[in-house]
Amino acid sequence: MAEVFIVTGGTGGHIFPAIEVKKVLEKMNIKTILCISSKDFLKIEHDFKFDSAPFKGENKIKIIKNILKILKGIVQSFIYTLKYKPKSIFIFGSYASFPFLIPSVFLNKKIFVFEQNSIPGLTTRIFSKFAYKIFISFEQTRNYLKKRCIFIGNPIREFKLKSKEEAGRELNLDVKNKNIILFIGGSQGAKKLIEIAFKYSEITQNLVLVLAGKHFNEFSNKMKTGNLIIFPFRQDMENFYSIADIVVSRCGAGTIFELLKLRKKGILIPYPYAADNHQYYNALFAAKMGTFVIIKESKLNIHNLDKAINSLLFRKAEFKELPDWKKIIKKEVRSVICIKRN
Repeated sequence: MAEVFIVTGGTGGHIFPAIEVKKVLEKMNIKTILCISSKDFLKIEHDFKFDSAPFKGENKIKIIKNILKILKGIVQSFIYTLKYKPKSIFIFGSYASFPFLIPSVFLNKKIFVFEQNSIPGLTTRIFSKFAYKIFISFEQTRNYLKKRCIFIGNPIREFKLKSKEEAGRELNLDVKNKNIILFIGGSQGAKKLIEIAFKYSEITQNLVLVLAGKHFNEFSNKMKTGNLIIFPFRQDMENFYSIADIVVSRCGAGTIFELLKLRKKGILIPYPYAADNHQYYNALFAAKMGTFVIIKESKLNIHNLDKAINSLLFRKAEFKELPDWKKIIKKEVRSVICIKRN
């Protein structure tokens, strides 16, 4: 019998925080089951996979297919919840987790919702009134939800920064007397950032590293300069963060909080087509908390990028403290789950 279901899916921005929360609960002797939606290109080890899909589609046929997939996921979730009888459900935002919310509400389970974006998604907005607690990554999120929210920041992977030289050896790179500019676009990669990184490498003496995610094969044979190196999606992010002087990034919550936690200066380029333009508001929050420059994609060009990088290289890094998310979650969980102590 499981005490907690941890339900997530979609991209690494939801999956990695879910895994970190799972680690915390397991250290509290709470039995957890990790449930991931069928859209799991990261191939994360899990206990149960269920069907899910967006609420929209490019055409009527796609919409119908998505609805049928959601209904299938709801049936799967009902069966699994009835079988294992969890005391509570931990839901990580986005449509991917929607099927599990229906049985959770119907069976009167304690629901903990984690909303990673500054503007809550449709799933969170719909089910916020049924949630026992809502953990938010951004303070401004409470403006959109009637339920009492608890600001915890974003649960992120534990990174232990190394010296720049040690990280360089791990990556087999010569970093002596070099400024390192790291371009990342999240677990899926960001094509626009990869393209601008290639152009930037042609006008700079800085060493340019690019984490290309799923676009690696498309760009790996296009390198023209010796100061640009492209990588596929990597799990050893501590090496890349350790080596980077400046990080150029999209503005998903996961990356934002990793940069804040590690106190890495960065240039934030919000994805303009994100739901409710939430990446832009994520970036505004980050800029209040740390040393960042925001460049809208419509203003992104080599001149503006080079100017921002040069300004940051000579700026002192200043960052505000983040909440202790582990301590907060432990306190809230103890209020609803009887914990077996060693």
